[in-house]
Amino acid sequence: MRNFIDDSGKEWPIAVNVYTVKMVHEATDIWLTSICDSGFDLLGRLYSDPVLLADIGWAIIESNVKYWIDKSHQTTGSGTDVREFAESISGDSVGRLRTAIVEETIDFFDDPETRDAIRASLRKVEEIAEEIRSEAKNKIEKLDPKRAAKTAIASRLSSPVFAESIPGGIHSEN
Repeated sequence: MRNFIDDSGKEWPIAVNVYTVKMVHEATDIWLTSICDSGFDLLGRLYSDPVLLADIGWAIIESNVKYWIDKSHQTTGSGTDVREFAESISGDSVGRLRTAIVEETIDFFDDPETRDAIRASLRKVEEIAEEIRSEAKNKIEKLDPKRAAKTAIASRLSSPVFAESIPGGIHSEN
């Protein structure tokens, strides 16, 4: 089991087991065990969709907390609901939640070779993502704002939609 710390400093249990896999599926229609299926579609979605990530996180947390509360016959007294949980996730805490969920999901697999293969695949995905970020940063640094502005204006002015939006149209005087 891993713990996730949200923006407010609250610590949440993240444990992936058969029950939580089932509860995540019921809540989101996603099987956590498909993390490396279909060209890493789920893994990509966990990196690109913080709302989905929070939904999955809440389903895991809710099932974990409910289990421990039921087992000890206590209540948390926190009264935290999905909205309060989601509002406490942004920026760095998105990454912390993703890491906890992905690592717990990988540890859920029973075969050590499968876990190693998934971790190796994850490292490659992260290398690709870093390369994309690096290339994007290089392109942005080389961007000439004046040239980009002129190109954008020329493109907008030559657009048929723009020309049609002007009463009487645009007449070229060549």
